[in-house]
Amino acid sequence: MMRLDYIYVGIQFLLFACLFVLPQKQIFEAAFAIQMLGLALCLLGAILTLYATITLGSSLTALPSPKAGAQLKTGGAYRYARHPIYAGILLMLLGYLFYSGELVILLVGLSLFILFYFKARYEEQKLLQFYGQAYQEYMQKVGRFSPK
Repeated sequence: MMRLDYIYVGIQFLLFACLFVLPQKQIFEAAFAIQMLGLALCLLGAILTLYATITLGSSLTALPSPKAGAQLKTGGAYRYARHPIYAGILLMLLGYLFYSGELVILLVGLSLFILFYFKARYEEQKLLQFYGQAYQEYMQKVGRFSPK
């Protein structure tokens, strides 16, 4: 594995830890309807993340580089986005931001969006090397975090 794989994952877990250790400061109080939208987005993000995780099966890894012997998954959640786990996590954070109005959620969410953008690009380079033309064709059909 490349050292950069571990750097990306390390930063990702540090950002997740920030959600639990940084002080909470509410920056806005959302109306009830916005809070309910937030809960719906959290649920949708959780379902998407779980569905994508199940779809990957034994190919699942936290590292950006594919596992040896992994199969290219283009069905399930991967039919709509190349990185549905990242999209699901971001949806959960957006929903929680709408629900809670917490500054730390906003900052961690923005940081994770930036990290996932660069991690996904790096991961796609690795997947192109691993799967070749099949992944190239898949990239042309399917958006990175959302449907094209």
